[in-house]
Amino acid sequence: LAYPELRLFSNTSFGSRLSIFESQLAFVFKMENNFMRYILVLICLTFSMVVHSADRKNIFADPDNLKVLPKDISPDQLRNVMRSFSMSLGLRCNDCHKGEKGKPLSSYDFAADDKELKKKARIMMKMVNHINHDQITKLDAIKKGDRVQVTCMTCHRAQAKPELIQNVLARQLEEKGIEAVVAKYGELRKQYYGGHTFDFGENVLPMFSSKFLSDKSQSTNAVKLLEANIGYFPESFFGFYSLGSAYQTAGDADKAISAYKKALELNPKANFVRKRLEGLTKAE
Repeated sequence: LAYPELRLFSNTSFGSRLSIFESQLAFVFKMENNFMRYILVLICLTFSMVVHSADRKNIFADPDNLKVLPKDISPDQLRNVMRSFSMSLGLRCNDCHKGEKGKPLSSYDFAADDKELKKKARIMMKMVNHINHDQITKLDAIKKGDRVQVTCMTCHRAQAKPELIQNVLARQLEEKGIEAVVAKYGELRKQYYGGHTFDFGENVLPMFSSKFLSDKSQSTNAVKLLEANIGYFPESFFGFYSLGSAYQTAGDADKAISAYKKALELNPKANFVRKRLEGLTKAE
C-alpha cells in the first residue's frame, strides 16, 4: 500500500481494527482525490473483513478435547453449536472457556477444562441427547422429522439459570416483601418484554396473587399486585375479576363491585362474575 497507516489492518485484533478503521477514515477523507478516497475505503473494509473472517474460522478448525460433540464436526457446525449455546443461555465464550473477556478469541485455550461451567455444559448436552434420542422416541409413533426436539433454549430462554418469572417473584416476596415484587416485575418487564425469557401475559400476576386470596390478612398483597396488573392490562377481563376478588376478600365491597362490573363489561357472558356481583349488591 502507498499509505503505511493502512497496513495496521493486517496484524491487529478485530476490536483494534475497528478503532483503527475509524481513525483511518478521517485520514482518507482528508485526501483531495475522491476516487482514491473510494478505493482506500474499499481496501480498508476488505482487509478488515478478510482478516476477521480468517480469525473466526481458525478458532473452530481442528478442535481438541471434544468429549460429547462428534470428533469430525466441521468448523461451521461447531460455530453454530457454540453460537446456539451463547444465545440460549445468555453467556459469552469466556464463561465456559479459558480466556480473558475482551481479548481476541484466538488467544483462548478452548481445549482446557479449567472452568466448572464447561463441565456442567457437557452433562447438560448428554442429558439433552438422552431426552431426544432415548426418551421422546418412546412417547409416540411420530416420525423423526416431525418430532419436537428439546434444545437448550427450550428451558433456558436466554438465561443461564432457567427460572420462571414466578420463581423470581416468589424469592423477592420472601426476601423483601410485596413492594419489591411489584418493582421487580416492572423491572423485568422493562428489560425482557418482547422476548421469550419470561412470561408477561395478563394472567401471570393474577395467578401469582391467588395464594393471598384465601387469607384476609394477606389480601392487601393481592390488591397491590392486581392493581399493578391492571396498569399493564387495562382491558383484561380476568385481571378485573381477580382484582374484584381481592377487594372482596379485603372487605372493600364498593371497589369489588366496581371491578366486577368492569369485568362483566369486558366479558358479558361471565355468569359466575354476575352472581358474585349480585351477591354483593344484595348484601348492601
